Amino acid sequence: MRKSKNFINADDQSLVPSWGPYITSKFKSDSAELYYIEQGVPRDGLANGIEWSGCDFHFNEPNGYVGIRRGIGNSNICLFWNADDPSISGAGNPVLLDYVAPTSSVIYSQGNPKELRVENQFISPMPWNVDTWYATVIRRWKRPNRTDNFMGYFMYDYSSGIWTEYMVANLGLLSYSLEGDSITGYLQRFGGSALGYSGIYGQHFKMQSGGVWEKPLYYTASGGEPYSSWTAELAQNVNIKLTAGGNFGNNTGEIKLTPNQFDAKPKPAGPSEILDFSASYDNDKRYITFNWNLNNKKPPQLNFTITVYENFALDGYNILSFSDAIPSKRQWGYELDPLNIADKYIAKIDIVSIFDEKSSSFAEFNIN
Repeated sequence: MRKSKNFINADDQSLVPSWGPYITSKFKSDSAELYYIEQGVPRDGLANGIEWSGCDFHFNEPNGYVGIRRGIGNSNICLFWNADDPSISGAGNPVLLDYVAPTSSVIYSQGNPKELRVENQFISPMPWNVDTWYATVIRRWKRPNRTDNFMGYFMYDYSSGIWTEYMVANLGLLSYSLEGDSITGYLQRFGGSALGYSGIYGQHFKMQSGGVWEKPLYYTASGGEPYSSWTAELAQNVNIKLTAGGNFGNNTGEIKLTPNQFDAKPKPAGPSEILDFSASYDNDKRYITFNWNLNNKKPPQLNFTITVYENFALDGYNILSFSDAIPSKRQWGYELDPLNIADKYIAKIDIVSIFDEKSSSFAEFNIN
């Protein structure tokens, strides 16, 4: 476990742990396709210079974490360790960003360690607030007919019910499933002199391919010395509260916790909702264009399949079928072979959400 060292001043060495505290959920499986983590910041736990990591993620290479922080305002962050800048010739572990949310800053640091940092420091597409529950989702996948691996970072606001896609990274050939039998988040004081800061952590889940869910066996909280400078406790018997920066009477480096995790899977998990789907044909260019829109209060798209049939029964000649896995994609086009042209066709789109649940819609279009 990579330890997040805290910023410690000369006059508060006895009040701030050397690292952490951490919250770790232990699972039976040692891999996953998706992590789902709930967290929030209580109003009395908010402080400048604090980071509330939602979870780390481990592939073969690279590794990293995602979380929320309070620096110049509230921001979201995703950081990769041991990630090379792909613009540098001979990069050993390049991480290519296929998508970043608007207003994101992207910084490659080729020092020791090498890092890739994606952050919404000033204007976030989903500004986080105190006393609000959020879910973080890390999802891994492959695109059809390709060997490279992709990772997406999504967040869900339980208050507004809105999903936000923050980032998609191409991890190349080095990464497969999310690795490890645990999920870990933490508190970190990265600057300043705040004391008495805290975070609330809710349910952790893993998802295997096909939408098979797994809950933790138990949770542990851990942190550096002095142990009295941090503590962990159950909140309402279902959540875990981490607190640091003070004297809390703790005398151990690890605390085992067994909250009542009552849900079999996350409540927001489910299919995407297709609001509209259209198909239009350009006779001059002999080109068909498909457009669709999704409800951002339903789970994000992972992949899509578009198929065109000759009739409503969907049992006629299938003139084309195409699939891809690009969460932000909302349009696709195809040059239609004039030898196959009839007067009318039916297009079907199947959307598979990040939780491997499917939804479908249909569109009729004419060719004159």
